[in-house]
Amino acid sequence: LTDDSTESCGTQQMMDGQAAQTYVLAGGAELGRVAVRHVCDLVSISGVLTNIRANTHQVPDLRKAGVQVLLGESGQ
Repeated sequence: LTDDSTESCGTQQMMDGQAAQTYVLAGGAELGRVAVRHVCDLVSISGVLTNIRANTHQVPDLRKAGVQVLLGESGQ
């Protein structure tokens, strides 16, 4: 998992280290995109909540890696 924000990256790392489970909220356009700062490894993520517009290649890859992917509808 990566992030572009210097300010939130440290906070996200601290929360991931303390949490029993880590869920990522990412819009479909964000899946598969690589940012500058490393937050955590994929193995530490319990699940990803994304919208139905998620990249059709990314969802099966995440599930194959053992990550639960929850698809929600996009709001207007």
